[in-house]
Amino acid sequence: MLERLTAQENGYIDSEGVYHSTPQDFICSQLNFCGCGTPNAALRHVRDALREIRDWSAERKDWPEHVARCRAIYGSDGAEYFMYYFLDHHELTEHGGAVPGWLSEKGKQLLVDLDGLELSD
Repeated sequence: MLERLTAQENGYIDSEGVYHSTPQDFICSQLNFCGCGTPNAALRHVRDALREIRDWSAERKDWPEHVARCRAIYGSDGAEYFMYYFLDHHELTEHGGAVPGWLSEKGKQLLVDLDGLELSD
């Protein structure tokens, strides 16, 4: 995703000519976040969800451990499935036979981008 940004003196310009003050602002705009509140916390949440989907898709070993990690990330079944639907809607995962499925190429690239950013509040 971030490959679409060009650094300028005081920010970044995307491939459509839109200014963004930070790479995080650009990613937020791509995910339809308004930027109010704590967008970096929301981006960390997306990052953590993408990591768990990536890791579980690759390993599929210890189901109880996976369930525990998901509970730690999401807190509830409703929040977990909300994230799965959100990621699917933004084409960050491939649906397969059920959500969450696995990361799409777009999801893999977003995870690389998020892993490379400082997401403190």
